[in-house]
Amino acid sequence: MLNVLGGYQKFNNLKMSNPHLKTLLAVGGWNEGVETFSNMASSFDARQMFIQSCLQFLRQHGFDGIDLDWEYPSQRGGHPQDKENFTRLVQEMSAALHQFGYLLTAAVAAGKNSMALSYEVSQISRHLDFINLMTYDLHSCWDGTGRVGHNAPLYSNDEQNVNDCVQAWINAGADPRELVLGVAAYGRSYILTDPSHHRIGAPSSGIGQTETVDFDKIMGLLNSGWKREWDAQQQVPYIHAGNQWIGYDDSQSIKLKVDFAKRYGLGGVMMWSIDSDSPRGNPSFPLLRSMYSALY
Repeated sequence: MLNVLGGYQKFNNLKMSNPHLKTLLAVGGWNEGVETFSNMASSFDARQMFIQSCLQFLRQHGFDGIDLDWEYPSQRGGHPQDKENFTRLVQEMSAALHQFGYLLTAAVAAGKNSMALSYEVSQISRHLDFINLMTYDLHSCWDGTGRVGHNAPLYSNDEQNVNDCVQAWINAGADPRELVLGVAAYGRSYILTDPSHHRIGAPSSGIGQTETVDFDKIMGLLNSGWKREWDAQQQVPYIHAGNQWIGYDDSQSIKLKVDFAKRYGLGGVMMWSIDSDSPRGNPSFPLLRSMYSALY
């Protein structure tokens, strides 16, 4: 964990502007893989060593809690027992952190199949303060369907949509008040087989110029002549130009997702990630501003 150029202190100094702000340190991520987590969670002694190191780190740098980002237990070459060991880790870590007033959250795979593989939902829900649902990356070229799919449709005919993900977690025993709905500040791209057929589900021959496209860049593409479309069924936008296609979220779809979260009594919404929003926009960070205004 690198404290680059005093970044931790700068981040936690934001609490001087907002005394109610809680800052959490995320541990893990997609690039971390699963081996380190699998090995650590497999024994009581290793879990305790990890927990104590987290406590020491929180005290040293002034964070208010830990966000566990193990992507994902019992997947990507992990151990079959990861699912149960993740529950043990959450239970033990919750007891240790809550004793000192720290928060414990987890970033989790949102899809129904991944949920069943990786999590004992009702058990971890009892011990986590919040469960951050990564309700994005629901479709991409790695689907292998040969058709364009939206990164994060609110609704769709298959189970890979925000609504079905949230319902699956609630039905599995998660407290809705703990669920935090994830929103992406980036899109995923495709190459259209036939540029005249650009609706969601149209044939695709592969990944666009870059697989993921930050919202900041998408705004630039819109200003350079790409055409925006709205999918009424899935309640999300996409843009296209020639054979290039990108499905993403904008202020309109984010407001609908915030309304969805409020309607089902969820704990809140999150964004991955703020730096992919448009810091140079006018106004700056339009997605974050839209999220905030829809919440409050």
